[in-house]
Amino acid sequence: MTVLPLRLRQLLSRRELSSLIWLVLEKVLQLAFSAISVGLIARTLGVHAFGEFQYALALLFVFSAIGLMAGSETVAPQLAASSDPASRKRLLGSVFALRLLVGLLAGISMVVWTVAAEPDSRQPLLFILAASLLVAEPFNTLRLIREVGQNTRVITVIRLVTSCLKLICIVVLYFLDVSVTWFALIYCVEYFAVAAWFVYTIRDDGPPWSWQPCRERMIYLFSKGLVVWIGVLALILIQRLDRIVLETRLTAVLYGQYTAAFGLLDSGWFFGPVAIAALAPSLVYRRQSVTGKASVLFVPILLMLGVFLTASIGLLAPFFIPLIYGSAFDPAIGIIRLGSFILIPGFAALSLDAILIRTGLHYAVTIKWLAGLGAAAVLLLPDLHLSWRQGPLAVGTAYTVSFVIGALLLYHSRVTSQKTAAS
Repeated sequence: MTVLPLRLRQLLSRRELSSLIWLVLEKVLQLAFSAISVGLIARTLGVHAFGEFQYALALLFVFSAIGLMAGSETVAPQLAASSDPASRKRLLGSVFALRLLVGLLAGISMVVWTVAAEPDSRQPLLFILAASLLVAEPFNTLRLIREVGQNTRVITVIRLVTSCLKLICIVVLYFLDVSVTWFALIYCVEYFAVAAWFVYTIRDDGPPWSWQPCRERMIYLFSKGLVVWIGVLALILIQRLDRIVLETRLTAVLYGQYTAAFGLLDSGWFFGPVAIAALAPSLVYRRQSVTGKASVLFVPILLMLGVFLTASIGLLAPFFIPLIYGSAFDPAIGIIRLGSFILIPGFAALSLDAILIRTGLHYAVTIKWLAGLGAAAVLLLPDLHLSWRQGPLAVGTAYTVSFVIGALLLYHSRVTSQKTAAS
């Protein structure tokens, strides 16, 4: 009778599982608080002003992509393999400085766009949000330290406390019936608060000002990160192309059902990157640095996560669709049930990114996502008269093509390495 509890304790003591649990909890809390906050903001602002707010957040999302040029995909494997304190500080200093530069570039780009293309009434709102780009990615370097070290409890605690404080502020603003600018200010302050708390709490390698940037490393990280960044942009476009194309083909009601369903699938997708952040340090980055190969369990675990989420969505869709959107959105149940199957090839393709980058095949990440984007375009741009089903068909095919291309490039690289070693 004592065997099962002992095995359970042994399983829960594994750092990768503990890290995964904490990061999943953080994501669930983030989604829950976001749903409540958005609901209160919508009730305060009304339809028109809330649309302005959502547009501003969408614009922030677009320009924040610039800050991903020194993304975690490129940095995490090097950080996991770095054990010398002086070398780690040079790496972290280079990452932090590079992210400060691209964050500044992102903020300036958003300000220039705002001045050149946006009406005067919207500019203060966008200026406030643009300020958050100065700290979002640079100070996520501290978060990355804990993710690679698989000690992520503090990240969840910070998310919980800051989300509670943010929600309290939004409730106060709800009763004060304020303008949209005040809500933008709360969102911006949250980024600065999280950054400050990271600096105060995560001192594994000392504070950021004690790190030493290295120009050579910054150039290397930028060159490799830029290659991967193009692939990340292709992935983002794969996930948005269906909604761009189908908007002109579907009726307004059916398109609303489709976007509601796939908006929830977007939330489910984020559990893939969370699982990779928790598991890759043990199963890919450190393991591969010793043995030359990633764990054979890594891709199957991500595949099983996709299967689990697909099954969960199919089972729970009749309950949470009416709960979130109301009974008028009941047709979205069938859409999300079918659409959820794209998570299976999607997580498989995503899992290869960590393996390819750790192997040094940064270019393969970009090639496979660009190939997937091409497949999605081929199946989406011509009207195949499949109604909304053309969307998940195209996206699912894109993920499948990306996985196959990535697997072939990885296999070719290993065969070539073996032949070179044999000769």
